[in-house]
Amino acid sequence: MNTSLFLQKLEILKKRPSAFIPAVEAIQRWVLEFEKTLPKQRISPVDVARYANLSVNQVVPEFLYGVLDGLFDLNWEVHCPQCHTITEDYQQLSKASRLSYCKGCEKEFETDFARWIEVTFSLNKEIDERKFTPLCAEYFASPPLLSGLELIHYPIFRTLFGDQVLSDREQMQIASVTVLFTDITGSTEMYEKLGDVVAYNIVRDHFDILFNQIEKQGGTILKTIGDAVMASFIRNELALRAIIDALEQFRQYNNKHCTDEQVHIKIGIHRGSAILVNLNDRLDYFGSTINKAARIQAVAESGEICFSEQVYQDAIFMQCLKERGMKNMSRHSVNLKGINGPQTVYKIRSHVVK
Repeated sequence: MNTSLFLQKLEILKKRPSAFIPAVEAIQRWVLEFEKTLPKQRISPVDVARYANLSVNQVVPEFLYGVLDGLFDLNWEVHCPQCHTITEDYQQLSKASRLSYCKGCEKEFETDFARWIEVTFSLNKEIDERKFTPLCAEYFASPPLLSGLELIHYPIFRTLFGDQVLSDREQMQIASVTVLFTDITGSTEMYEKLGDVVAYNIVRDHFDILFNQIEKQGGTILKTIGDAVMASFIRNELALRAIIDALEQFRQYNNKHCTDEQVHIKIGIHRGSAILVNLNDRLDYFGSTINKAARIQAVAESGEICFSEQVYQDAIFMQCLKERGMKNMSRHSVNLKGINGPQTVYKIRSHVVK
């Protein structure tokens, strides 16, 4: 290991205006202390965070910036679901494949972006030329310490590595992800009353509020469709926190604007499996979970948060509802367009909506 070059690159990382110095210093201490194990054990931001008693959210951005500075290489590791050893790894997501083969188990398996893809970092080859020979199977965590799905939910990943996408024809399974849909109530009438320029600026204000709160809770904006927003989260309660905080921001916004210029939204939340794809050179989701989330949002009234039975069964989500003062929840059996049979949907109205 070229320690001098490693420390030189770290100094570059520290000089970044937004650098979180305690995380950079933790990385330095961890690497120097465990330097001898690096040929057998790649670096997980989760391990470094635990080592320094920091939040992993404080550590991950420093590793990502470190990749840009030539300090680290980013690794996407595919793990066998039975023995957990690495079956393949790559530094570009475009090299990923839906299927992988474990030589030890002599079995082909479907790669799951949330369960069997782990993200690690290794020292750039200019710093450490030693060949990586992984530890035995018992070492690897299940589920992974930092999954592929978790990494792509960091806004900084999208900013720095937006070009890291699957190949055009490739797709990857995601065992479970939370999907949020929102839409503005009465946007067509707003454009008719106020004109395109004024209405468009209001919609932009609405995007700013939503995007800010979604990203604060670790959510990822997948797309906008007109004035509707589709976003995803690692966990259900994060979607709830984001939307409640956004509703409070809309309340404050509306207090400063006349009735015709106020923003009211309808919300739908659902959780389930999905397929990760490349759509127009961006990571996106497809599948029945996405369709159902959109249909749940469609049955919401203005100011309502609607969610599925799958979300209702999440105890942490329900506890978050109580902590945020959300009461008067109602249960409904509804027909959702394109989905067979009646579906159970829960509706609740935020106390910040007037």
